[in-house]
Amino acid sequence: MGGFTIFAPSDAAFTLLPRSAVTQLQNNTDKLREVVLFHVVPGIVRLEDLRNNLMLNSASPKGRKLRSCSRLESWSG
Repeated sequence: MGGFTIFAPSDAAFTLLPRSAVTQLQNNTDKLREVVLFHVVPGIVRLEDLRNNLMLNSASPKGRKLRSCSRLESWSG
C-alpha cells in the first residue's frame, strides 16, 4: 500500500502548547521531526475506517503508535 496519512492537530491544540515547547521545537530539528512523524501514518487511512481507540503505527523512528478518538474531523480544501 502506498501513500501516507497525516493527522494534523487543530489550531486549538497548538494554542495549548507552552511557548517554551514551541521554542524548543524551533531550535531542535530532530525533536521537531519526531513530533511531525508521530502524526504521519504510512498508507491511506480513511475517516470511515477509524473507530475509537484504534492504534495506528506512526512513521516515528521511535516506533510510536497513534490512537484514534471520536474527535477526529475531516478536512478538504
